[in-house]
Formats: sequence, C-alpha cells, structure tokens
Amino acid sequence: MEQFYSFRKTALLLTISLLSYSAFAQSVCGPVVQDFNNTGGTTAGFTSSTLLSSAPGFIYGQTGQNGYLQRCNIPSQGTTYLIVSPTYQSLASQITIGWGFTLSGDVEASQIDVYVQYIDNNGNINSVLIYSNTSTPYTGSGSNKQLVLCETTDISTITGFSAGEAFRIVVQLTAQTASNANQCMIFDDFRVTGTNAQAPLPVTFVGFGAKKTESGIELIWNVAGERNVQSYIVERSANGRDFTQLGEIAATNSTAYSFVDNSPFNGIALYRIKEVDVDGKFRYSTIVRLNLDKNITLRAYPSPTKDQVTIEHVVGVKGTLSITTTDGRVVKQVDVKPELNQTIINVSNLKAGLYVVRFINESGQTESLKLIKE
Repeated sequence: MEQFYSFRKTALLLTISLLSYSAFAQSVCGPVVQDFNNTGGTTAGFTSSTLLSSAPGFIYGQTGQNGYLQRCNIPSQGTTYLIVSPTYQSLASQITIGWGFTLSGDVEASQIDVYVQYIDNNGNINSVLIYSNTSTPYTGSGSNKQLVLCETTDISTITGFSAGEAFRIVVQLTAQTASNANQCMIFDDFRVTGTNAQAPLPVTFVGFGAKKTESGIELIWNVAGERNVQSYIVERSANGRDFTQLGEIAATNSTAYSFVDNSPFNGIALYRIKEVDVDGKFRYSTIVRLNLDKNITLRAYPSPTKDQVTIEHVVGVKGTLSITTTDGRVVKQVDVKPELNQTIINVSNLKAGLYVVRFINESGQTESLKLIKE
C-alpha cells in the first residue's frame, strides 16, 4: 500500500511539473489575446486577404461556442493568404516581442512567414521578417491536424524599433493543397506580449504586383490597417521619374484592390499606388516594373538581402528561376508563372555570400545577375 501511494505521489508531481512546464513554455509568447470565441461573429479587428489577388482571405467561422478564422475552398496549391493583427503596444520594459497562434484543419500551411510592422525612425511603416519556416510539423491527421507556434523576437534585432512602441503582426500562410468547401485552414488562439494600442498604425501596403490579362495589365495591391483612407490613385511612368495618373479607386474598408490598365506601354512601364487619407496626407507604395517585351530583363531586390528576394522578370513568358552558388551548385529553383512579372523567393536558410540568379525562358534564352546574401 505504501509503495502504491509513493507511485501515485510521484506520478502526480510529474504531472504537475509537466503542466507547469507547458504553461511556462506558452507564456513566453504572451497570453491568448484573441480566441475569437466572443467576437459577435466578427474577426475582432483582424484583416485578411489573398496575396496579390482580389479573392477573399480568412473569414470568421464557428463550431459550437468555439470561434476562429478560416479559409475553405482554396483554389490551388501554393495560394498565399495574409492575416494582419490589430495594433498592439509593447511595454517599455520589454526586451522581446512574444507572439504565437494555432493552425489546424484539413489543409496544412506548406510555408509560414511572420512579419512585424511598426513605424521606424524615419517615420515610415516598416515590415521585418521575424519568422520563416517551410517545414511545418503538424500533429494529428485529417481535420484534427494542429500546429502550435509560440515564439519570441529580440527587439534589438528589429532595426528602428524600440520598446514601448506600437506594432502589429502579419502572418503569411501558403496552402499546401487545394480544397473544397469542407476542407479548411484554421487560424486561432492568437498570442502576443503587449497591450491593445489606443491609436492603430496607419495603412500600409503588404503586397503589390502586376499581371498580364486579356484586357491589359491588372494591378493588385493588398493593404493592412485601412482607416481614414479616402482613395488610391494609380500612377504610371516610362522612366521612373515622371508619373501620370491612370485612375482612382475609392477606399471601401477592404484589404485588397485592383485596377486594369487597358492601354499599357509596349515596352517597360512602372506603376505605383498613391494612398490618400481623408485629411489630404498621402504615401506611396513600392514601384512595380513591368516589361512587355519578350526579351528578358532581370532585376532582383533587395540586394544585399537577409530573408527574401523579389525577382523581377518579363511577363507572359514561361520560365525557370534558379539561385546557384558561384561554383554552379543549384540551391533554389522555382517555376515562373507567366502571368506574373515578379517571383518572391525565400533565402533565409542560405549561407551569407555571393550567389547567381538565372532565368531561363521557354525559348532557351538565359539571363543572370548577382545576388548578395547577408
């Protein structure tokens, strides 16, 4: 009897220790600030969209008393979705930003990228990649699959950000497979260190691209934190200096907008979006450069880069992009979608050094340029 009691006591202590460890492990990324259970059927200030598409992103879903954000009816493998948190205020005593969330459902994320957005020392909205993973170890199977992330990021590693400032988290999820209406990707139990900010960060562009269509060039841009925005003005240039207005789109409290240039240039055209607030203040997006000539024109930015690189290439042509070491070893290779003029490649796992980016089109033409990885 005494031996049995000792066993029960040891098992109980072990259980308490494991629970305490689990609670401690989860606390480093902050408490669950939004479980979507009591939001009245809303997304609780979270916004979502499909990257470089006007298609909807994650929406509110509910099972019994359990609320969450979900995306079902995923059109194709590789579709990427953005989920943007409300604005939070970091504490003056913080040395790290903790964050986390749970993913579940039938559809896994084949890639997860997480960014922190804030106002830098120059007064600009800045986005820094703080997490990237293409190996996502889900547990369970079917609709019971689950992945719990609980991470911290040292504030000292975020250039131009200081403790006590406001920030928001942008989560980028790439779907592993297409799905039907009953197969979903679910986002829930968002964690963060900090408190709700009294003043939200202003709108920022989280995606801007162009693609060739039958009617012309379609421009698509994703935004986060839209508030007090009056309109978006689409501008075009042939030289990157002199821009003219093509059209204006009224703000509709959305996360994705599009505009079609029905009379595009035959050669190189540069596009940008001017976001105008109701008080007359404005800010510009990055510039998208489009080349409708069949000859290859290759460009990579930023370079040097730490996390990801955007490769700009000709539109309307099938091809393959590869990144190789200087001795010719291929370390990254992706197929180019002919309707797009740019391809984003994650290079966070590459060693620092010099690399060669090479684009080969369907006719066998090749162009290369150098890329520096920090």
